[in-house]
Amino acid sequence: MTTMIITIDGKVYTGLTSNDAVSRMRDAGIFTVGKSNEEYMTGVATRAKRLDGVEIRATSADVFLSDMAKHKFLTIGDF
Repeated sequence: MTTMIITIDGKVYTGLTSNDAVSRMRDAGIFTVGKSNEEYMTGVATRAKRLDGVEIRATSADVFLSDMAKHKFLTIGDF
């Protein structure tokens, strides 16, 4: 099954797993080239806390995407 992520600004990222989808999100950023998924998720979580006051856990891709969806930063679908 393919995981599809749609961000609030309409960008679409897909992957065979949640980790693959996070990799596509990471690869799209100009400041995240060469970083690991863990570094990417931690950076996003830090910005979400600082800018929006919300907690995003970065313990795994599944948890990260779930928290991002919970706080309406993106929508997740399986196709």
